[in-house]
Amino acid sequence: MSSRRKELEASWSRTRANLEKAFAQLPSFPRDGEEGGSVQRYREWLDHNELELALDELELLGEANDAGKLFWESMLRTATGMNLNAHAARYREKVRG
Repeated sequence: MSSRRKELEASWSRTRANLEKAFAQLPSFPRDGEEGGSVQRYREWLDHNELELALDELELLGEANDAGKLFWESMLRTATGMNLNAHAARYREKVRG
């Protein structure tokens, strides 16, 4: 396995860990968002390694469930690690309250 591939897989692993940290901050049985956002779709995106789509789905879940600061901090770490600057800016605002 090439070193580039190893770096990419390590990045995916970090992203997944941050997504799961955010997910853990939701209620045990989070409600689906009216505008999208479901646990089922979040898991499907993860299963297909569509990490940006998983992030988007989780954002909708966070909004539908009035997620707290720890959730948005994890989302911010994830977006920053993925170089998704627009996402990071939204989450930074949520962290600031």
